Amino acid sequence: MNSSAHFYPKPPRLLLGASVLVWGGLTNHALIALGASLLIEARHWINWRWNFEEKAYSQSWILSLIALAFTVIFHSLNAVGPTSFLLFLEWLPIIFLPLILAQQYGKKATIPATVFSIIAKQRQRRDERLGKKTVIPQVQVGYPYFGLTLLSAGYLTTGEKEQGSYFIMLLILVAIFIYYSHRSNQRRILPWIFVMAMVASLSFISSRGLIRLFDWVKANTQMRIQGVDPPEENITAIGRVGELKLDRKIQWRIKTPSQTLPPSLLMSLSYNFYNSGKWQAIDSESANQELAFQELLTLAGEENSGKFAFDVTDFDQSSDANQFPPLSIRGAINSNRHPFPCPTGAKLFSKADEVDFIVRNSLGSLLVLNASGVIDLEIWSDGNSELREPSPLQPFRDNTLERKKTTNGLTELCLPTLDGDPRDEVHTLEKIVQDLNLTALSDQDKIKALRSFFEEDFSYTTHLSIGNRQKRSPLVNFLTSTKSGHCEYFATATTLLLRAAGVPTRYVVGYAVKERGREPGEYVLRGNHAHAWCRAYLGGQKEIILEERTIIRNGEEIPMMLNRVSWTGGKWVDVDLTPPDWENIDSPPLSFQEKLSDSFQRWREDFDIWRSEKTNRGWVNLSLGVIAVAVVIFLIWRLNSSRIRNQKREESSRSLIEGPQTALSLVLPKLEERLGKRQEGMLLETWLRKELAIHSQGNFSENYLLLKELERLMILHEFGRFSKRALSKDENQELLDLVEALLKSCSHSTMV
Repeated sequence: MNSSAHFYPKPPRLLLGASVLVWGGLTNHALIALGASLLIEARHWINWRWNFEEKAYSQSWILSLIALAFTVIFHSLNAVGPTSFLLFLEWLPIIFLPLILAQQYGKKATIPATVFSIIAKQRQRRDERLGKKTVIPQVQVGYPYFGLTLLSAGYLTTGEKEQGSYFIMLLILVAIFIYYSHRSNQRRILPWIFVMAMVASLSFISSRGLIRLFDWVKANTQMRIQGVDPPEENITAIGRVGELKLDRKIQWRIKTPSQTLPPSLLMSLSYNFYNSGKWQAIDSESANQELAFQELLTLAGEENSGKFAFDVTDFDQSSDANQFPPLSIRGAINSNRHPFPCPTGAKLFSKADEVDFIVRNSLGSLLVLNASGVIDLEIWSDGNSELREPSPLQPFRDNTLERKKTTNGLTELCLPTLDGDPRDEVHTLEKIVQDLNLTALSDQDKIKALRSFFEEDFSYTTHLSIGNRQKRSPLVNFLTSTKSGHCEYFATATTLLLRAAGVPTRYVVGYAVKERGREPGEYVLRGNHAHAWCRAYLGGQKEIILEERTIIRNGEEIPMMLNRVSWTGGKWVDVDLTPPDWENIDSPPLSFQEKLSDSFQRWREDFDIWRSEKTNRGWVNLSLGVIAVAVVIFLIWRLNSSRIRNQKREESSRSLIEGPQTALSLVLPKLEERLGKRQEGMLLETWLRKELAIHSQGNFSENYLLLKELERLMILHEFGRFSKRALSKDENQELLDLVEALLKSCSHSTMV
């Protein structure tokens, strides 16, 4: 078995350490980077070396793979979303640190390629058993490690803004530093600039490509489920042709009190303004498209830790609502402003230590802010939604909504705007209201009439065709032609038809609670359980409020009597007119892969909640610390004992076979005077090659004659020093001639 004799270049001194420092500066891991860079570059200042064999390199590679797997698992447990698997890229320099350290402190300058391939290793062993002569390819991992470090430094996950300019500037500084750290006779400015420019460009392009991959994965794997859009806007799939696919991954798990049924619908977000297939949340007071969110009340103190409520009285443990067990909800979140589904009559939230704030807007949407990866809330409810959803209210002043010809300027009554000529939609809505005589009916009878209207001629489907080719909106095609669609069609049509009949309504999204979980009282909310429906304000009475205001027009103050309309005495109720068989369509049994994914997700979320508890957090940290310290101590002990045994083995073996002094041994003091003292432990041939190359301005390695003479000299020296047979007379004379030539080549008269 032979090793490949090719020359494998290694990175110059300080290059790897400097690149790791760049990584630490850009990823906010400066202390970790400093320690890693010192370990990597310390080989140039200490004489510790290990005679690693293939097994030792394989162990370092396996250790790096274990670190990689641990990092991926850690991020999978702590991060949420389809891009969590990419977060390990930030830690590539530390993940592969064992491998680069094995090469740095090994006596060999390369690592056998069979270390990285099981197939190649098996083929090598097979050839050895067959007695074949094998050549093992060697790998120098210095430059690949350098590239991975720069790639990791460019792929920034800790900052909010891309820091590409800092990456390029630090890379230039590193290049200048390393260039001037070399001896003057080894500097080649143009090749060095070209190489560093190529490395910088490729690293930067690769980093930007990974960021694009990150964004692409996030955009294409985050399925369109109700409630994942920003709270201010919900772009529906109305008008989209083709199959509507929803993810069947578990989004939330709820657990109801003993022997009680959960609410059939859990609302996440609410919207009040519709335009061309897009629902928006608009503040009725300011007409601002970003509704102002207000924090729910939270009280400090041990007795109210992790509790949020709409009113201070809700903290009273003796209230009627608190006499019954709460509904609990558990799920992972992937943003700092995340909506969560809960009953409309919620009033008190507990077990929310992992949540910084819970906020709501005037439409009843609730968000958790700055929460950890998995939240686990207990929700107390009394069935009264007034605190969460105030009654409809018209603004005093003229605003953009009134200029868009909305009904009475009230968002809960507005029909589609005139943008894009949607009068066809308004005409269709008013015609259906007239045909059904809805305006003459009570609010409850209006809902019954619409339910009958949809049950007679309409059907549910997630596969949409082009339908009527006339230039009409998808909503009009649904109401007059195709009469088939998914829940967003039914919810939008119900909301707008009730408005046309004079009932204030809102479009809401959330989940339908249908699937039972594994545990008693547990229900599962999957992506395909996401649903849209209508919230209607029934039984309310209009009240006109007059107020005198002073406005400034053309620089003059003009008093005006303004009025606003408020609705009182009613109640917000769920109106879901989607055909009830919608959940059974395209819902085949779960596959084995989906069941396995569900089990892993449950375990991950339950473990995250268990670990976040104060009583368990200390034990987890202590266990991880003990394991880390034990691994480090074991590695130090193994390496130290290996280094000591290696030195003893070399000394004992030399004492047994060492022979007489040769002509080269006798002139070593003279050579050290002229070339410089040889470092302890450095091989004689390695020392001669290095020093002769320096004194000949780097041309020694290109001089074939000198190379051949040095190789012959070392062969004769080692034969006479360690072989059992003494050198012949001719061999002794040849050795003397070569030693004289060596002394002459390194004399002062021949040095440049």
